[in-house]
Amino acid sequence: MYVYIKSEPNLWTVGFYRPDGKWEPESDHPKQEEAAERTAWLNGSRPTMPESVNQALNSGDGVYRP
Repeated sequence: MYVYIKSEPNLWTVGFYRPDGKWEPESDHPKQEEAAERTAWLNGSRPTMPESVNQALNSGDGVYRP
């Protein structure tokens, strides 16, 4: 299971603890909300898309171009 921790001031790290207790980092985020979204996504929840994907999807004229 992935979790996030406040690893430094203004830095949130997503990762998991191995069975031996060692921390395995996966990614760093400047905002807690971004770390929470990434953690949820890695744990199988897909409640929201990352903001960059959402912006890309909503930035055009609504026409799909493969």
